[in-house]
Amino acid sequence: PMVTSSPPTFDPTPNGDIFPTFDPTPTVTSFPPTCTCSDCQAPESEAEKEQRLRDFYASASEQTAPEYFDEDRDRSFLFVHPDLSDECLPEEPDLQRFIAALWYYGTTEGSGEDEWDEMDNYLTDVDECEWLGINCDSVLIPGKFSGGSITEVIHNDNGLEGTLAPEISLLSELRQLQADDNEIGSFIPNVYTDLENLVILNLDSNQLTGTIPRRIGKLQMLEVWDTDDNLLTGEIPETINNLPAIRVIDLNDNQLSGDLLRTFGALGETLENLQLHNNQLSGRPPLSLENLVNLDVLYLQGNNFRGAMPEGVCDNMIGDIRSDCGGANPEVFCDCCTECS
Repeated sequence: PMVTSSPPTFDPTPNGDIFPTFDPTPTVTSFPPTCTCSDCQAPESEAEKEQRLRDFYASASEQTAPEYFDEDRDRSFLFVHPDLSDECLPEEPDLQRFIAALWYYGTTEGSGEDEWDEMDNYLTDVDECEWLGINCDSVLIPGKFSGGSITEVIHNDNGLEGTLAPEISLLSELRQLQADDNEIGSFIPNVYTDLENLVILNLDSNQLTGTIPRRIGKLQMLEVWDTDDNLLTGEIPETINNLPAIRVIDLNDNQLSGDLLRTFGALGETLENLQLHNNQLSGRPPLSLENLVNLDVLYLQGNNFRGAMPEGVCDNMIGDIRSDCGGANPEVFCDCCTECS
């Protein structure tokens, strides 16, 4: 015969022995803020973070906050640190990114938004080494932070205005700074002579005023100094003789004055191109020019030089040499000039 069984019955109501009773009101335990990042400080309030960060940037330029933070530097700060509630703020902020942002905000004169002719990815969340016109000394993986040092800042003919940020001098690996054919004004910061790895400085065709930095001779790696077609005044500093690697000096079309008696003579081993035309230089063409045995280009026209071109200059067989040697009453007597004005 078939045997069937029924499931056992039980009381679904639990008794106190199986389920313990508890107070339904939760107890809230307060913990101090913690930092889960490996390289940040904690705990800090947002105000403390901001003060620490601002002090860091100001001290990097040997200044103090809040005096350091003008409108351009405030914009740069807010770009680099848009959210101070983020607990993962490193103890030492990204100074390079701040400077790269300041280079933009300093060379605009309006709202600071999309004012260059071409922006591309500048001031985006990608690493600054990937921004338009910036190159670094590391191999880039697109979309990832490289951690490299900026070696080149090149923004020629791109609608830059404003002024040159002195903080560029803190980019210790910078080898090229180029921003020609723009409308940058004010002066060349003296601290740019602290760029001990600088090879090319090209700022021609702007509206720069003031003098050539007196400490230009500190730039021991410099090969090209190109600041023609600006509004520079004063004398050419004698320390320019201390540039052991210089090949090109373009200072034409400024308002430079003084004589050249003690200038350029020590650059005979390297200097190839010297353009001084259309200034207010005076005196005799100096004998020291004879020492420039590797010169291919020498432009002296449009100044106030008087007298004869030194014979040794002609003996150097310079390929292109120009002076005010034209007309019935020339200011400069030059038998070897390829062109006389």
